[in-house]
Amino acid sequence: MSAISEPGANSTPKFKMVLLGDSGVGKTSIFLRIRDNEFQCERISTIGTDTCARRLKVDGTDIQVTLWDTAGVERFRTVTRNFYRNAQAILLVFSVDEPSTLLYLSRWEQDAREYAPTAQRFLVGNKIDMDRLVSQETMEHFASSHDCEFVFLTSAKTGQGIADVLKTVAQHLLNFHKKTYENNNLWLECSVHVNQDNPNKQRPDKCC
Repeated sequence: MSAISEPGANSTPKFKMVLLGDSGVGKTSIFLRIRDNEFQCERISTIGTDTCARRLKVDGTDIQVTLWDTAGVERFRTVTRNFYRNAQAILLVFSVDEPSTLLYLSRWEQDAREYAPTAQRFLVGNKIDMDRLVSQETMEHFASSHDCEFVFLTSAKTGQGIADVLKTVAQHLLNFHKKTYENNNLWLECSVHVNQDNPNKQRPDKCC
């Protein structure tokens, strides 16, 4: 997994996050809460995708996050797959008041594993303002068995936990990005030293 842009003196790391899950779990409500800090009571079904970009400062580093809202309706599933390629983070969203949405989330996780294999996965239990019918143990078991990095509990209606999702995921991606970049630089530095210390290395002929 790597950021959309490589880090450098004047570059801003860019990360793509995609919301996945069944229709009605609140993906669009989470999206609107992040984009506009608002909640719409009437249910909205996404057709295709919607995107928004946010600039954040994480540990003193400016980053840009592009959030993608996707359709959860089965008939749009094939189309949706095209939009989460090259994502750095997949937010797997279910509704804590509907246990079946966590069960069906396995299908979306399989899609993410196939079409965005290097993306980090995060589990988001939405609608905690409703009666909670999914236990913490069940959520943690799902997260563990599907290699999810974190488990979040949110309410798009009240806004609870939404900012934490964005900040924590961004922090995780940035740390991973920095570590990868540093390892690449270390590998290049070691390669240079190995070549310099190799007395048998063929030197190019000098030009006259």
